[in-house]
Amino acid sequence: MLDMSKTNIAIMVEYRKRGIQHLLLLIREPEAFEDYEVCYDVPFVDIDPYEDLYHKVRNALVRLTGFKVPIIEGENELKTYQARGHKAMTYRSFASVHSIDDRSGKPYHIEVLRCKAEGSLNKIEKEPDRFLLLNLDEVSFMIEDAPEKFNPFMVEAIKKYLKSAGYIVKGTED
Repeated sequence: MLDMSKTNIAIMVEYRKRGIQHLLLLIREPEAFEDYEVCYDVPFVDIDPYEDLYHKVRNALVRLTGFKVPIIEGENELKTYQARGHKAMTYRSFASVHSIDDRSGKPYHIEVLRCKAEGSLNKIEKEPDRFLLLNLDEVSFMIEDAPEKFNPFMVEAIKKYLKSAGYIVKGTED
């Protein structure tokens, strides 16, 4: 689960396979969301204070999947500012998610980054069957047909991602 002493980063990993765009999803353990038999999610990484989030995201994806990440959307807009003994980093995330109830017992704030991956999915993690590369048609069908099977914090971010990729997703009309 998420560690609130750190910045929580969800990663929308897009991958082009045989000319078709895919999204990397993973299957969470049933106890992660006790209400569901299955829970689809996107990879997460916790960023420690003062840590370079782009470096951490790249390293985590290599470690977990074997994917190389040449592009993280918004990275070229990164700005840092230092004054009065403080240093701050401003970056553009793809989306932000914040819990608005206390069901989980603690507040969640998640920054969502979008990146392009290349290479092969090597599934280096201990549980290799957890990772799925699904084409966007499949993801679109799944999120519309059974959104309750997804991490509830990521449903709207995934819909936003699909819309940005040209999909018409129920509930995202302007």
